[in-house]
Amino acid sequence: MIGTLAVALELADFIRRENQHGNIIYPTSTTHLNLWSSHFSISLEIIQNILGLLEETHFIFIFNLGEPDESLFSKGESLFFFADSTIINDLILKTKVRLEDAYTEVYFRRKSAFQIVQEFFTKLHSYKDSEISRYIKILMMLEEYLKIIDKNKSDYIDISRQSKIFEAYDKNRLQDDLHTSIDEVLSVSDPVVEPLLGSFDEEDHSNWSKAKRKFSLEFLIRIHFRKYEFEVVKRLIQVGKIKSEQDLKIVRDTLVKVESKDINVYNLPKFQFEINQLRQYCNRKIYSLRNSQTSKV
Repeated sequence: MIGTLAVALELADFIRRENQHGNIIYPTSTTHLNLWSSHFSISLEIIQNILGLLEETHFIFIFNLGEPDESLFSKGESLFFFADSTIINDLILKTKVRLEDAYTEVYFRRKSAFQIVQEFFTKLHSYKDSEISRYIKILMMLEEYLKIIDKNKSDYIDISRQSKIFEAYDKNRLQDDLHTSIDEVLSVSDPVVEPLLGSFDEEDHSNWSKAKRKFSLEFLIRIHFRKYEFEVVKRLIQVGKIKSEQDLKIVRDTLVKVESKDINVYNLPKFQFEINQLRQYCNRKIYSLRNSQTSKV
């Protein structure tokens, strides 16, 4: 079991917020697994499965700081980092400060993080349970994660990982009413679950803007297509919530992707009229935008 999509996305966001603003900054298996299990009312096994999936889909990194040791009755310890270059860079800076502070506490003199790493690198094993050793290992791993992100940028952009995790839950058929799950994610702090799109009133863009800040447009459009809400997407275009040529192309291209899937899975024949209407409307809007740009030149 890998839980629901809503739980996975909220858990990823929890790790991101803890890395950015938490007092601990490194959520760990020791400090947070039971907390998450209690918060989501699901077993530790499912939480661990979700964390594994988040790592596979490039939302987070999991660093095994301490391996299990039965002779010492130790279960080991894993640390969780949100896979974003800005966040990782910030954690590197914070870890350097903590390393320098830990060194000063023991040796009563100040050294830079670079000097401390050079001094202790060859004898980490002798100091494996010390704060200095802990921060050196974390620092070195964070720097490796930054290199991984830099070398594989396309894997760590939101549209890529959202697509991967969406496909993972789709393939495992564990979505548990996807549109309800997405609403739960969008209103985690709200006492009442708000609809994903809210009102179509031109003056009320709060829910749609909130959704677009949290998810890519392609991800949101695919959710509507999975629910066969082709008319809803057309209405979004009509009221101007989707209006740029680039966004219209995303709608059109995502529609093509959906149509290319197994027709029995998506039950598309029943909605062929709505699909054709949406495609034609998208094409007309794109053509109109191009004409207006040409006339301005």
